[in-house]
Amino acid sequence: MAGRTPGWQAFRTPHLGIRNNVAMSAPPVIASALATSSDAVTAVRSACEEITARMQGRRVSLAVVFVSHDLAGDPWTLLDELRRHLEPEHLVGTVTDAVIAGDRELEGTPGISVWAASLPGAETEVVRFVSEPDTAPTFLGAWPSWVTSEPDTTLIVLSDPFTFPVEVLLAEHRHAGLPPIVGGQASGGTRAGDHALFLDDEVHFDGAVGVAITGVTTIPVVAQGAVPVGPDMVITGGGGTVIEELAGVRAYDRLMMILEDLADESTPFTGAPMMGIVINENLPEYTRNDFLVRALQGHDPATGSVHIGEHIRVGQTVRLHSLSGASADEDLTLTLEETRRRMGDRSAAGVLLFTCNGRGRRLFEGESHDAKAVTAAFGAPLGGMFANGEIGPVSGETFLHGFTASILVFVTPG
Repeated sequence: MAGRTPGWQAFRTPHLGIRNNVAMSAPPVIASALATSSDAVTAVRSACEEITARMQGRRVSLAVVFVSHDLAGDPWTLLDELRRHLEPEHLVGTVTDAVIAGDRELEGTPGISVWAASLPGAETEVVRFVSEPDTAPTFLGAWPSWVTSEPDTTLIVLSDPFTFPVEVLLAEHRHAGLPPIVGGQASGGTRAGDHALFLDDEVHFDGAVGVAITGVTTIPVVAQGAVPVGPDMVITGGGGTVIEELAGVRAYDRLMMILEDLADESTPFTGAPMMGIVINENLPEYTRNDFLVRALQGHDPATGSVHIGEHIRVGQTVRLHSLSGASADEDLTLTLEETRRRMGDRSAAGVLLFTCNGRGRRLFEGESHDAKAVTAAFGAPLGGMFANGEIGPVSGETFLHGFTASILVFVTPG
């Protein structure tokens, strides 16, 4: 295991995965279940019974569980019931604004989503991250040693937004060049201690939990919800989270010029203004997948600078983006189509979905927009949650996002 500086505490449980020729010849079996009883224990038992019936007698390698706040009053009993009925080798989970299973997003209704996978031949380890109070964490250093050497590593992180600086973890993760992470922050609470995190046989109310898997094929993707408009521009002044100049013109003035040009072309700007930042400047041209989309957080009328929710530097290429229900639908459709093409003749065994709690009915017309689209695209068991910040890769590097859908597709062997 890699070293870490003071400020991080990391705990690992032993992995129970077994690699052998017989096991690796069997495909993964994944099942998901949704229970909506207002009684937590009844809901857990119902979901576990459904999972057990669909697992074809296979042992559960990993269970991922999402619980609405309405049913999370006694998380220890919930966890005991989950472990007693499923007997998983490993289990992670958290509480959420709304749970997702199949083609349903359960907004405003109590529910439990259980996603369970039998992963023959895979190795799985779970990790707990803790940030010590009053100490700045500076290094990741907690994943199993094989994460850096196994090409087919899958990483999942669930974190508490009030007690764990997940953006620091992700920055160190990018610096170390580790595989992409998919996951999300717990949602629905208003302060530290409101979110339970499940890890094997433990319940925690701070930090983060992670899963590392090798021996399975997955495809992590992020639909950022915004579409690019106007031209590419180079930042010619600014630093930190402030853009002072774009292509030699005060940043705010440059953006106003773009909006005026769009209006002249009978394509007026609609939606919320966002800024896309190119991740890899070495590409000959940029597509929508090459931009990290961040919110514009205001401007200074005196200087013409604009404030953005990301650190920038002079010389970076950026492009104005628009976020709306229509743009998010378009972007998700394109993302799913591209993922299907990447899969070729292979099919999906299961999918995890972490969608922003600002999406759902807040952004789209109708119910369960993202869950329906993902289920229609892959036809595989789906589990997930509404997140207060989604974790996923853009141009191969992992970031914390907002208003996105972060998706992890488990692919059957070719």
